[in-house]
Amino acid sequence: RARAMDDLARHRATLGLARDARPTHGEVKAAFKRAARAAHPDAAGCAVKFREVVAARDALLGRGRSRDAAYARGGAAAAAA
Repeated sequence: RARAMDDLARHRATLGLARDARPTHGEVKAAFKRAARAAHPDAAGCAVKFREVVAARDALLGRGRSRDAAYARGGAAAAAA
């Protein structure tokens, strides 16, 4: 459990949120947009950093591997089902 809390704190820091914050869905989305804009490879960012930003957003919004697996199996329609 302590490791999970450390991971969430790291994810919040990646998005520029306070490490001990409990951000709302909207706050996570806004922080993701700011961080993604800066880290995106098309904007002179780094692909590795961008993937970290996406992973942080997904972890904080509760998007897990099950959704990713659904996309791999059959795309967005499979994930929505």
